[in-house]
Amino acid sequence: MLSNRKLSLLLIILFPLLLALSCIIQDSKNIDKSIKYKNDPLSYYSETIDTKIPTDSTVLMYKDNYGGFPMDGNSYAIIQLTQKGRETFIKTTDKNDKWSSLPIKKDFQEAIGVFDDGDEDSFGPDISKIKNGIYYFRDRYAENYPEESKTNINNRYAYNFTVVIFDFDTNKLHIYTVDT
Repeated sequence: MLSNRKLSLLLIILFPLLLALSCIIQDSKNIDKSIKYKNDPLSYYSETIDTKIPTDSTVLMYKDNYGGFPMDGNSYAIIQLTQKGRETFIKTTDKNDKWSSLPIKKDFQEAIGVFDDGDEDSFGPDISKIKNGIYYFRDRYAENYPEESKTNINNRYAYNFTVVIFDFDTNKLHIYTVDT
């Protein structure tokens, strides 16, 4: 039988090894995903937002600060839709009850604002400038913890969400993902 001292030593050695292994496994999943979508980012974004993005669209900008603790960070992409793509996209969203007309619910606006404190590492959509459009909000935290789904998003232990805003005036799709 192991003594308390040997058991403690064993745990001290095993815990970092298990943590490192979990990071390696998570990174390999991210690498697999990035390889899968390397030449087809629109398919990745379509999957992320549960809505097909027209193939004639262009990714204008992409930023992310993931890379620290596994799956902790945020990303932001802006995608330009063509006029034809806009019409197709709007028809698709009309059939999908996950999309709503602006303005974004106040508690969601507050959650988005938490991550834009003006420093160079913070980024995201400036929702105050988008007046005419639709949005999609996916609350992955509530999906994983259904008992928390009625709790205000700003009163939870973590933020895990994706917000997408389609600006009718510019035909730009803003995709913002947060994981804490």
